[in-house]
Amino acid sequence: MFFFAGAVTVFGQDAVHDSTLTMGVGGLPYSDSEYYPQLQKGGPAFTANYDYRLLKYLAAEVGTDILLPSGKAYVQSASILSGQNLIPSVSNCPSCTVLVSGTSRVSLLSYGFKGILPLANGRVELFAGVGGAYGWNSVLGGSRDSAFGQASLGGRLALDRDHRLWLGATLRGYDSFGSGHQAWAPLTFELGIRFGHR
Repeated sequence: MFFFAGAVTVFGQDAVHDSTLTMGVGGLPYSDSEYYPQLQKGGPAFTANYDYRLLKYLAAEVGTDILLPSGKAYVQSASILSGQNLIPSVSNCPSCTVLVSGTSRVSLLSYGFKGILPLANGRVELFAGVGGAYGWNSVLGGSRDSAFGQASLGGRLALDRDHRLWLGATLRGYDSFGSGHQAWAPLTFELGIRFGHR
């Protein structure tokens, strides 16, 4: 992605700015799992994203979302740690896989393109994007790792006259391919810094 962005630097000069780096926090209002819907739901979300302006209305982007859904996780153990709740799945099994309450982790590396609509003399931007992602899921020992399609929708507002600092929000949806369907939709609030010049 960075090689591609560098190769089109000539086109990027037509843009208002060259690139924007954003970081944010939020929540996970929607999640879906085909096999174990009770395992992962809700929880906080963290994001970091970099977009390179190819043209005035088009940017290439790459980023990551870290989701910490609450729910349950499978553990191979004969003992339950203090503070964890046992959810029995079978009886008379002293050393088998059991469900315990806790928080899992989903790491998503995303990439794609987004269209940007500048408003109010460039002080406000609305954007929508599409692309792909790969996700690593801590549930079930990594067997839930998957490729995803992703789309985003959001907006941001310049906080200063030079349009260097931006405050915005993004709703990004992920949907996995193949069997073992997973879907995530984190909503994050972000602070961005823009590099380059007018």
